[in-house]
Amino acid sequence: MKTWVLVRGGLGNQMFQVAYGAALKARYGAEVAYVDFSQDARVKRDWGLAPFGIERVTLSPARWRLVRWVVIGARRLQDRAGLPVPDHVWVEPEVGGWRPWPQRAPWLVDGYWQQVRYLEGMLPTLRRLFAVDLRDHGASVTAWRQAARPLVALHARRGDYVSDPAAAMHLVCDVGYYHRAWEHLRQSVPDARLVVFSDDPQWARANLQFAEDMIFATPAADQPAWVDMMRMRACDHFIISNSSYSWWAAFLAEGPDKRVVAPDHWLVGVPTSGIGICPEDWTLLR
Repeated sequence: MKTWVLVRGGLGNQMFQVAYGAALKARYGAEVAYVDFSQDARVKRDWGLAPFGIERVTLSPARWRLVRWVVIGARRLQDRAGLPVPDHVWVEPEVGGWRPWPQRAPWLVDGYWQQVRYLEGMLPTLRRLFAVDLRDHGASVTAWRQAARPLVALHARRGDYVSDPAAAMHLVCDVGYYHRAWEHLRQSVPDARLVVFSDDPQWARANLQFAEDMIFATPAADQPAWVDMMRMRACDHFIISNSSYSWWAAFLAEGPDKRVVAPDHWLVGVPTSGIGICPEDWTLLR
């Protein structure tokens, strides 16, 4: 029997869900299929995984509604009634956090699964799974490298964190955080060159002028989301925001001396150290 993993949210969230499916496959030998649930949200998303060759299962409207109600029922049993949920339907706790592995491969899986512990031993597999040759798509970081200087990718996530009142739970990293993170990295990588990525390039140019020869990676108007993520991944060191988008760029990067700085709070009032999303060797700064 196939294991269906529901995939929803933006690109970074979708990658976490696929990574959890890959971990289920490795652990149980399960045949995993990814079901497109990207439209099951107040903010509709597109399927962002096609560049990685990840195919989706698209359900008929009737079957889509059935699966949705099965998941809602499982969550009500688990989170509100406190009743055990059969492990053939495996849902993440409503409050997030670690959930132990099921005894066997479930047939339906729903959650965001943003715990680095789920991915133990999976990094080589995930690097192959989420691989795109930028040269095949007319994008490269070669021009940014001068005299073999290491590149620091800084990601300033704003977008709906700023514009959408319903996203108020998301902490918006301020200029002070990015400046402190840059100064911290310069102590260990003094010759680094800073490359700034943001979904609000105008704000970034106006507020993040930290170095004379820094680069602002302004995306094209119709540029798909994966391009800047993969350009970030090709850098050497990272200053990420509280975003799964830049998290994946830093996590997948292969530099042997890679250094990563992340905010010490991932959500408003929620310390990053307490939610299990970042590897222990990443530096958390306020």
